Amino acid sequence: MISILAYAGLRPDEATRARWCDLTDRTLHVHASKTERARTIKLLSPLAQDLAEWRLASGRPPSSTLIFPTHDGDDWKLHDWQNWRRRVYRPAAKAAGVTGDLRVYRLRGSFVSLLLWEGRSLTFVAEQAGHSVATLAKHYAGVLEELEHKPRIPAADAIRDARSQLRCAQSVRTPQKTEPTPPPESPADNVMGDAGLEPATSALSRRRQEKMRRYENARDCTKVPANLLPLRDNPGLVSDSLITPIHQAELRLGCDEVTSASTLRRASRIA
Repeated sequence: MISILAYAGLRPDEATRARWCDLTDRTLHVHASKTERARTIKLLSPLAQDLAEWRLASGRPPSSTLIFPTHDGDDWKLHDWQNWRRRVYRPAAKAAGVTGDLRVYRLRGSFVSLLLWEGRSLTFVAEQAGHSVATLAKHYAGVLEELEHKPRIPAADAIRDARSQLRCAQSVRTPQKTEPTPPPESPADNVMGDAGLEPATSALSRRRQEKMRRYENARDCTKVPANLLPLRDNPGLVSDSLITPIHQAELRLGCDEVTSASTLRRASRIA
């Protein structure tokens, strides 16, 4: 819709009533309700490509179908246009960096300016836009003055240039798939590994920090607890190589200390 408004100079009511039967490879036949005169617009090559791709994306609809139908496939009504302007056009215009006057009708001026910068005659531009030469000279006097002693730029090249700089067309036609950004790791996740689907609440964090503290104490401790001294000194009960696994087993069993030989045996098996 935006392409046909900006690169064919259609008035909003002309764009919403255009049908595929009005379109050929290089021209668009327009029924002007304002002037009650029909005109034939020569399509700029980027617009012709846009419309061809749009027809393919729409599933090659019949020639009697609107080029831009509503969601229900009906003719446009006032509320349809207002919704499109508010929900589609204004956000897109702001995202493209358009400031000031955000009326859709301004896009019609883009088409006229492109043709003037291309070096087209006032008669040709007025005919394509659907108004008189006098009206054109009045409303575009500033553009005509700016064109003095400036090099002419083909309209199609100017459109492709602008699109390559802003990457508007590419992002609309082929949305880029972006990898989801992983959420930042919390300190609790770094301590105890995968937190699953549990939220990192303060209570969970405290429990994890307490478990980590106990694990660090057990790992760094070089002194065997007093109640384990008999086990260490008696080779018949346990060897020195089992002291570290015992401390690890304490964490797995959820106990503060191993207090009996049976618990020691269970811990040794777990380790």
